[in-house]
Amino acid sequence: MKNSFLSLVSILVCFLQWNCFAVITEWTGTALMPSLIRFTCEQTGEKNEEPVVANVNRFKAAEKAYWVRPIGASRHDRKGRYGVDWAADVEHQVWLPANPAMQDGETRVFMMPDGRKVSFTYHADAPSPLFKLNQLGYAPKAEAKYAYIGEWLGLAGDAVKYGALKEEMLSSFELIDEKTGKSVFKGVPKKRMADGVTPEGTPWTGETTWELDFSEVSAGGTYHLEIPGIGRSDSFVIDKQSLLEAFEVHMAGMKRQHCGEQCHQLVWRGEFPSNDCHYPENAQRKYGFFDLNGKTANVDHFRLILDNQQKWKSQGPAVRVPGGWHDAADYDRRPYHLQAVGEFAALAMLKPECKAAAEEAYWGLAHLLAAQQEDGGVGTWIETIRHPSVGEGPTSEPKEFDYFIAKPTRDSTLEYCAYAAMTAYALPKDDPRRAVLTESADRAWKYAIDPNNGKSWVVDYAGSKIVYRQDPDLPAELLLKAGLNLSFLTKNDDYLKPILEDIERVTAVVNRWNWRWSPFLLIEMDIHERMLEPAIRRIYVKWREMICREADTMLAQQENSWPYRTPWYDAGNGHAKDLGWGYGLPLSRARWFVVAHSITWKKKYLTGAFLANDFHNGANPDGETFTSGLGIRPTRRYLDLEGKYPAGVTPYRLTYNLEWKWLKLCFPDDIWQKWPIWRRYGNFEIMSVKNSEFTVWETIAPAAVVTGYLAF
Repeated sequence: MKNSFLSLVSILVCFLQWNCFAVITEWTGTALMPSLIRFTCEQTGEKNEEPVVANVNRFKAAEKAYWVRPIGASRHDRKGRYGVDWAADVEHQVWLPANPAMQDGETRVFMMPDGRKVSFTYHADAPSPLFKLNQLGYAPKAEAKYAYIGEWLGLAGDAVKYGALKEEMLSSFELIDEKTGKSVFKGVPKKRMADGVTPEGTPWTGETTWELDFSEVSAGGTYHLEIPGIGRSDSFVIDKQSLLEAFEVHMAGMKRQHCGEQCHQLVWRGEFPSNDCHYPENAQRKYGFFDLNGKTANVDHFRLILDNQQKWKSQGPAVRVPGGWHDAADYDRRPYHLQAVGEFAALAMLKPECKAAAEEAYWGLAHLLAAQQEDGGVGTWIETIRHPSVGEGPTSEPKEFDYFIAKPTRDSTLEYCAYAAMTAYALPKDDPRRAVLTESADRAWKYAIDPNNGKSWVVDYAGSKIVYRQDPDLPAELLLKAGLNLSFLTKNDDYLKPILEDIERVTAVVNRWNWRWSPFLLIEMDIHERMLEPAIRRIYVKWREMICREADTMLAQQENSWPYRTPWYDAGNGHAKDLGWGYGLPLSRARWFVVAHSITWKKKYLTGAFLANDFHNGANPDGETFTSGLGIRPTRRYLDLEGKYPAGVTPYRLTYNLEWKWLKLCFPDDIWQKWPIWRRYGNFEIMSVKNSEFTVWETIAPAAVVTGYLAF
């Protein structure tokens, strides 16, 4: 009776320790090899950071090989709405040596840092996370197929330096055909280059890495890798189907962002411009917002809409606008999304058998087609008075969320024209939407090239009047794209006249090439190279050289900059830290390989795209895929205001810097300074937009388009 009472008291103390909201799971073990076991438990639901920090301090003091990994924001259902607390959900990781090495079927009891004992049974046939590979599988036509071996042990650093992974263990590996159980290939692991470090001395991967090269194998089947003394990898396939299935998952992410079907169907016409770079104050700016004295104004677009919404609504009626995509978790529809339209249209042109690409491109334009004014003008931004809060996802539709579409400018209308004409050309010739988009693009073209539509206008803002001034010069790259597409579509060279009349400016702008532009931006020039006017063909030659030069640079980065092959700047390059906003994602970078391959048919570019796809799908330091719903260990959580994590969403994920608030939430002392760069994925919801948010045009669409190019 006494023992029972003490047990009850012990349980109660533990319950109070974690508080009534929190959960700390049981420790579970995974064998990296017979002599090294990784144990993990999750601490979730904390309302404040103190219990997390207390465990971090206690665990790292007890174990040399310890790490705390953030896995998401704590959420609690509050009368049907999700609430976000200030503590991070974390996974505690502990690596414990097994000395002597465990035998198949052997069971041992291990003591955890919190005093709990865990019984662990070693099974030799259980996959080891030491193997990092493409969890979805490898394409038979991929000329380079690699897996990797490596591990970072948190505060203990590299598994090699820790003494757990010895180089003599890596003398050979075998590829096993799981249908026959026989070895079909034998090779020797090759040590990759040393890990890079930041100027502050922080490692990028935190490990010593070996590659396992089985490029010679192309026969379809299910396989796994084995290394004596370490174990086996996860099972994987070599087949065509895995890429098609991955493409479907990426497209599911796009469809999940579809807007205007069951939500945000109506918009009112507003008088704010689509060009958001004209909102911040800039003394050097010639166009954008100005006060009545001619001084540039600093304008918040939410405040601008709030100050004018009743006046704009009174001018009604609202327009029904099905189409387009939600922008991340914000639920507005942005001009930037037209880049995704163009990339899907390009995929449809390059791979006509990929029917979904043309359909997605059309969906990305449908709302703008519906909202086009009778005079042809198109505003390309749909916005409301603020970002939504937690629980205000697209299914909740707060009553105060009235949506407005931007006032057409010549710039915005020209951009719509360019992508509408491109999408029309990408649609099948017998598709009736082709004629509709062609007519719409023609009206937009006439609006855009007419200087009479470039007038300024006045709006109310913060109790005063401000003026929006348009740029009289149309964006040269869009003038070229729009005119070319309409000319190809209609076989009418009149659309080329404004380009040829302004050819010097157009040539100069395109030759400078803005790094923000998609490599697909002018791919129509290659598809119709023989039809180009001589002056435009000279632009094409420069564009082609630039695409191949950039792709070659990325190939060199992929092979020579990192232990795991990814097309990113080496650690000593000043651009290496510019990982934010999805810029460093391998499939975003791989778009250059796709375009270079489509214009040269050189296999090296296709190989680069396949290797980038491998990194994205698990052949990376974390051994995780970068898209929810893909592979064995996918991205688990990301910024989603509804608290739902469906398949097909690729978050920004990679970031160089840690925001200071992260440190307070669950990284006491200097533990964060040892967190390798490539592993800096932490989702603290409102704290980490730079790596846990996503957008259709920066992350989901590039991944889908590259995967589609490889699959079809």
